[in-house]
Amino acid sequence: MIEIELMGPTRVSCGGASLAARGLGGSKQRQVLEILAIELGNPVSKDSLAERLWDDQPPRSYIATLESYVCGLRRRLTALGRRHVLETTVGGYVLDPARVRVDVVDVRHDLDSEDPSVLAGTLDLRANALLSDDPYAPWANQERERLSTQRARAYVAAAHHANEIGDHVRAVQFAKAAGLERTWSEPATQELMEGLARAGNHAQALLEYQNLRTVMRDELGVEPSPATQAIYMSILCREEPEPTYDVPILLSLLKNALDTATGRAYVGGAGMAELGHMLLARA
Repeated sequence: MIEIELMGPTRVSCGGASLAARGLGGSKQRQVLEILAIELGNPVSKDSLAERLWDDQPPRSYIATLESYVCGLRRRLTALGRRHVLETTVGGYVLDPARVRVDVVDVRHDLDSEDPSVLAGTLDLRANALLSDDPYAPWANQERERLSTQRARAYVAAAHHANEIGDHVRAVQFAKAAGLERTWSEPATQELMEGLARAGNHAQALLEYQNLRTVMRDELGVEPSPATQAIYMSILCREEPEPTYDVPILLSLLKNALDTATGRAYVGGAGMAELGHMLLARA
């Protein structure tokens, strides 16, 4: 079995032998392998390879060039002790999934899992950027965005499920991970606020709303949705027997309350001034 790592620097290994990116030939030749690895088991046409490699502007001789790249890759894969893993199909090429394993393919499979422990195993891989040897290639950027979208969706769903069953610590963990994928993700912030509040950290839950609001106003020029504002207001109104606040968080909340009460900030429309006064009184 050949192992192909694309999370982080590209590496191909089999048994005790391995090849780093530099050992796979030039950048275009390496990218051919990377594209086929991402599409593991799915035939990729020569036209599709050319479009990705040359950003829709392939040279006239791209067919011969691609064939030379594949020839070079086959020599290198054979040197690792595996032949016939890179097969020719009608008009293209495919990597045999029975003989090749690709880390990002496994990650995507795990992200589709409904088992929280399996999904949690993908959190540690966030530090390894997909296709880090190709930081500027448009096709690689598209693959990174595709993975990021899948991660955000999976983590929000997992956070929501964790909140529903009362596992608020895990809900916060997943919601934070989703927020790293999408800075202004309202669903992620909603689950994060709920998880923090239900775990007893009301001040941090309120602060997360303020952080989201600041980003959305600065980057998008809009306010959080009514649904997010409703969660914020519900947390403000919750009565806790012994509320505790860290001093920096308290100061931030008091400033927001004062701005709201004096009309300098809009949070949720009518009634927010009263809520600002209520927060001041409770603090």
